[in-house]
Amino acid sequence: MSSKSGGRGKQGAKPTANPSTATKRRQRTLRSSGRPGSTGSEEDTPTDAKRRRKQSQIDDETYGESGSDKEYRFTAFMKLLDNANKSIPNLLPHISFALYFEALQEGKYELLARKQANMAEIFAATREEIKQLPDKKQQTIANELVQDLQERWEATLQEIHKPLSPSAFAKSAGWALSQVGPARIDCLRPSDRSGLPISLLHPAFATFMFLVDQPMPFEFNEGVVKAMEVASKLCMIMPDHFEDETARKKALFATVQPLFPNRSFLTASFGSATPDGALFNPDGSVDIVIEVKNEPGASGDVQMQATRSFDAAAIENLADKHGFECSSFVLAVDGPNLLVCGGFKDQGPSVIEPLSHWCSMLPDRLGVRQEVLAKHLYALQASLPHLQRPVPGNVVQCPRIYRGFQTNDGQTQPLKFISPYNPIGSHCRLLFKAKTVKSDVEVEVLAKVVRGAYGKEAHCLAAKNGFAPELYGVATADGAPSAYIMEFLSENQGWVSLQRVFFKSSLQWNKLEAGINKFLTFLQKHGLVHGDLRPNNILVHLQSEEVRFCVLDWDWAGTYTSARYPLDRNPEANLPGRPGDLIRFDDDIATITDCFKKAKSLSYF
Repeated sequence: MSSKSGGRGKQGAKPTANPSTATKRRQRTLRSSGRPGSTGSEEDTPTDAKRRRKQSQIDDETYGESGSDKEYRFTAFMKLLDNANKSIPNLLPHISFALYFEALQEGKYELLARKQANMAEIFAATREEIKQLPDKKQQTIANELVQDLQERWEATLQEIHKPLSPSAFAKSAGWALSQVGPARIDCLRPSDRSGLPISLLHPAFATFMFLVDQPMPFEFNEGVVKAMEVASKLCMIMPDHFEDETARKKALFATVQPLFPNRSFLTASFGSATPDGALFNPDGSVDIVIEVKNEPGASGDVQMQATRSFDAAAIENLADKHGFECSSFVLAVDGPNLLVCGGFKDQGPSVIEPLSHWCSMLPDRLGVRQEVLAKHLYALQASLPHLQRPVPGNVVQCPRIYRGFQTNDGQTQPLKFISPYNPIGSHCRLLFKAKTVKSDVEVEVLAKVVRGAYGKEAHCLAAKNGFAPELYGVATADGAPSAYIMEFLSENQGWVSLQRVFFKSSLQWNKLEAGINKFLTFLQKHGLVHGDLRPNNILVHLQSEEVRFCVLDWDWAGTYTSARYPLDRNPEANLPGRPGDLIRFDDDIATITDCFKKAKSLSYF
């Protein structure tokens, strides 16, 4: 786990002659397997084993088995509230717990303190109402009920606000509860808990994804040969029966040790987390966090457990080093299966995402599974040094991997990201404001991150003829999507999407229609198609009777003989043609005709 901060030397650690308190604490918590030069395998002491059994018992009692909702605290709490209202009708009209949970689910965390204070007031007001009941027995019953409700409410809040232990987070009832609170992790579960693609956040992850996508080299490569040897051994050892998790972990660490010479997987505590192993860098940062389950499905989801372990390690790492970001590879081993993830944390939630698919550590007489596993191990080993290299950017929720961009004439220009950009009505989620230098003047630009093909030539030609924003160039990085850098047409400058613009006169409308007809003529003349001429992809600028427009989103554009609709096209977009079909010029005409009908219905003339 590399940690970055400004002005503090390598890795941002403040130089000191004596180890810091945090370092001493970590040294106390590290327990290696014993002798120098050992395999680095880890055996639990009797105290460790007792502690793990106790924690597992607590988690089972609190969260139930994976997939069970019976012990889900929120569900139980809301059932209790419902039963209370049925038992004593109209007694608790003010206890609107839903207000708090609505704020959580909508991500309005700045409202939580206010909602929490409101809940305290609500309980107090309800107790005053109970005092007005004429029947003392009913007062006693009501007070007991409110007391029970308040205790459960506070317990629910405590569970939501505190980071869970990894073993609790591994259970579905645990992570489902934790993921609606401020301690959430962007790990793709549930699906709306996602951060930026991990390949945009650190070059090490982009490097891994690039290497694992390449064919195995035929010429001699020491790293590849070593990875093949380790992969072959793993595919013979990991399918075996192991008495317990400790035995599997010991065998795993001993087998992979040659990939990490002079280093060992150690056990370290990070707050409530004690992952099965951590590979430390000499500077004290963590390169790999690993969790192991003896068999698939044993005691919850090992990927979610590894996710929470990384989160705990990252929080402590940032606090120790006073850094602004840290990153690590996160490994999940589920019996004979291996998953390599990337973990990244800055001032926002931790982002953990698989870097590839699960690898099966099972034998294969054709050698296919061994080769797939070897590619992953080699990519992991080769990517580790990149964790320690400086990251080009440090803006939260923005890409960190691009060191600049290439202009259309081959020049290199600087690129500095400012913030995410989410214009109203846009379907693109990877737009960013950025700055570059143009003619010795710093200018604001728009960066659009695109995976796969982009109609660059069509965009440039359209921009040259005044139909699109100027395309300045493209930023690239191996293993990561490209970022297309273009002229920034903002709402502050008067540019509004066609779906939101209001025409005040028929003259303005007629001028826009004439301009669009010229654009269609331009496409036909050059044999081009766009494929997505919906209202949100057309920006309009109105000034008095002057009307200008620009066409955006040239992702699918190209020549009519080659440009195709993507296979993952949104079926709700209501576009002509089918996914995978060639885009026809008639499709663009049909789409723009429908677009104009919708826009005209909103105009004031």
